[in-house]
Amino acid sequence: MLFPIRKRFVYHIESLRAELLRLWEEVEQMCSRALSSMHSGQTTPASWVVAQQPQVHRNRRYIEHEVLSLLATQQPIVAFDLRLVLAIPSIASDLETIADDAVTLGRRTLATAAPTLPDTACELSMLLHTMLQTGREAFVQQDVELARTLGKLDRRAHTLLGQLRATPTEHYPTCSPELLIEASYGMAAIASRSTRIAERVIYMLTCTSEELNPPYIR
Repeated sequence: MLFPIRKRFVYHIESLRAELLRLWEEVEQMCSRALSSMHSGQTTPASWVVAQQPQVHRNRRYIEHEVLSLLATQQPIVAFDLRLVLAIPSIASDLETIADDAVTLGRRTLATAAPTLPDTACELSMLLHTMLQTGREAFVQQDVELARTLGKLDRRAHTLLGQLRATPTEHYPTCSPELLIEASYGMAAIASRSTRIAERVIYMLTCTSEELNPPYIR
């Protein structure tokens, strides 16, 4: 009797994982295009990012609804099952917030229709993409050590953010101090939220809370 129950539970879990990964990849694309548009000043990718926001919200709500339905109708068999089920909507919520940050960056490009980040921010943009991608890979592979690497990446991101905020703007007419500060806060939020996702993955796998970076640099 336990086998079909377990089989049905695993089927629903795998469906939820697939939905989460689709959302994850979509948010990665949104961040990539939002940051690219800020470097280039091109409005087409920025418009795409803004247009994706409602779909991301719908996907997050769908995942949350499916998790609640699963918990209401089926009993997790082992502790890891429960941690996995609870991690999925939490990660989805973090991804939704990252998507909102990407939309804010995209709207900034639409408002200026000009590059709003200096070339020196390219490394930071690539690093943010790496952080999101690494968190996803750690979740898929159930790799604790890979998730822990987000701590080092987050520290590097905040170092680059400090450099970005100190960038002289006289050589970048479209990069006013206000724009740089606004962009840096959005990018900092993406970095910190990506690290929080990694912390959720670690808890899911180990049942131990780990803080990859102290709060004062978030």
